[in-house]
Amino acid sequence: MKKVFLFLMASMALVSCGSDDGGGAKRPSMVALAGGSESLVYNMTYDSKGRLNTLTSSQSGSHTYTFAYNESGKVASATASGSITGVIGFAYNEDGKLSTVTRTGEEPTTVTWIDATTATVGTTTVKLDAKGDLQLYDTASFTRDTGKGAFASVKGVDGLTLLFIEQQTLFFASKKPAKTISGSGVAYIMNNDFEGGMISGATFDANGTPYTMTITY
Repeated sequence: MKKVFLFLMASMALVSCGSDDGGGAKRPSMVALAGGSESLVYNMTYDSKGRLNTLTSSQSGSHTYTFAYNESGKVASATASGSITGVIGFAYNEDGKLSTVTRTGEEPTTVTWIDATTATVGTTTVKLDAKGDLQLYDTASFTRDTGKGAFASVKGVDGLTLLFIEQQTLFFASKKPAKTISGSGVAYIMNNDFEGGMISGATFDANGTPYTMTITY
């Protein structure tokens, strides 16, 4: 899926390349996004603690990330296999906040915290809310819908760590669903559907092309 995501990422240049609210017992096993001639599918599995175990993406050829966690339950690494290979490592400061990201064959990326929820990554500013969901990513700001997001019950990862792994997860991997995403050259209004108070899918428009997101639990 290229057009919608290239349109989104063109205005947001993250270099490179949590807190859980309990939610319900449901965790997504598949998320599919489609619009025009494009399609993108994510498949997910979880460990016995409700943490992301594997994330498989059809973007740029099928590839799978396998997750490992530190003693605090935060993601320590994501190892890629398939069309993409390598390891993304995550280190944290004494406050438990992400401090360094390392990728195979690349120099470490430093995450500098300005305050409890705002960090800089190179020249890019990222702001999270108390749940770990994105509020600001470079020039793009996010508002959140009511109800539970697809990752309301997923532990060990948050919006920032997932951003370093697969940027497109910002559409669905959150405790509260995105309602709007707006910034320089970006204006998405997510028309979210819910079942039992939990997001089940959404529609949105990108440059005149309608897109559909379907979530399977």
